Amino acid sequence: MFDRKAGWVLALSLWLVASWVGCATPPERAPLGPPRTLVLAPTRTDARLAERFEPGARRLDELIGRLLWEQDNVVYAPPRDEFLALWRAASQSVLLADGPSADVDAARYDAAVLALVDALHARGERFDALILPQLTLRPGSVQGHAVMWDGVTRRLPFAQRNHDPGFLLSRRGVQAPCTSLRVIAYSDRGERLFERIGGLEVAKQVSYERNGSGGRWTDRDDLFADSHALRDGVEVALQPLLRN
Repeated sequence: MFDRKAGWVLALSLWLVASWVGCATPPERAPLGPPRTLVLAPTRTDARLAERFEPGARRLDELIGRLLWEQDNVVYAPPRDEFLALWRAASQSVLLADGPSADVDAARYDAAVLALVDALHARGERFDALILPQLTLRPGSVQGHAVMWDGVTRRLPFAQRNHDPGFLLSRRGVQAPCTSLRVIAYSDRGERLFERIGGLEVAKQVSYERNGSGGRWTDRDDLFADSHALRDGVEVALQPLLRN
């Protein structure tokens, strides 16, 4: 019998492995012609960031679904708990012979998705593609007032209106923590169609001491509030499914 705790760890490891394997396919247009029927999984987050990122994941669920619908797709988003139960069962099934392991590679992840696709078909679901989104944290390159990463450029957020320009010069080339959306799409046969990632927002802001010195990173109160930035990043990640 599978240990329940080990099963949860395994399921999470399989889901998050995309953060470590990089883009496995080039950003080509998916070999699907509209109209398409898509199964949209709930957006997942890194477990260590779940509490802070969960509101953003919910917003992304809405944005992704709306954008795909605007492209004349039929979008089915299973209830979160229902989908996660299917995913846990699928992820466990690929390791029954070897037992649970934290060392999960892309091939094992693909095998888990194939088991998930089979489970969806067994429930009577008919679809052209399965979309798996993940909200993750990525490094951005600071260049003056700008931060660049994952196909986007955003302004560097400051907690105060008046900031020291010398700080900007000293920060050129350093990295800022940024949020991104990773999307992996699979066909109805469990074949990987594409993997892409699009930048969303800079996750932190620059704050100063009362005397205006000592710039440091602090949490933003308005994270995931910029609808334009979020949609822009979602469009980058979903590009193979969008019309020009």
